[in-house]
Amino acid sequence: MIYLFSGDDAINKLICYEKFIKSIPSSTECFFINRNDFNPIQVESFYSGASLFSVLSAVIFQNIFEYEETRDFILNKLKLMAESTNSFVFLEGKLNKPILDAFK
Repeated sequence: MIYLFSGDDAINKLICYEKFIKSIPSSTECFFINRNDFNPIQVESFYSGASLFSVLSAVIFQNIFEYEETRDFILNKLKLMAESTNSFVFLEGKLNKPILDAFK
């Protein structure tokens, strides 16, 4: 499952994001990835299999689309992420139309 929180309205975006994070079951293991600690191999492991320590994982990306390399990697893997049993959450600023269309 993929969740996208983006846009210019930072206050409402963060309120919705925080509500969502609080709604994640406590048995779900959460991983936070930002643009500076992005590792393609780690991301591939999240959508390709289950965690050893918990039934489900939630991978939370923050501002991952700021670098072209990470943006292209993620956009090419969205279909695989959508099919995964894990959840992928994106917290981003304003995104352009091609990126938003990729999420649709």
